[in-house]
Amino acid sequence: MEIWLSPLLGFDYQNAKARILGAGDNAAPDSLQKSMVALMLQAAQGDAMDMRPMLAKFPVQLTLVRDYARRVLGARVAAS
Repeated sequence: MEIWLSPLLGFDYQNAKARILGAGDNAAPDSLQKSMVALMLQAAQGDAMDMRPMLAKFPVQLTLVRDYARRVLGARVAAS
């Protein structure tokens, strides 16, 4: 599981809940959360990142969040 979709950062897929972390200007409890919040805010604001260099070093299959949520939540997503 990707860390930014984990309970560590407030994403509770089993109960279909997410904790909103705010605008990103409040202090995060640790450097991992501060980094992840900054990355999520940049992505939410449309900041694109060229993944080709990363994929050249680490050839993984990228997954859309929507597809990941459907796979994890199954029927709950289809019903909503």
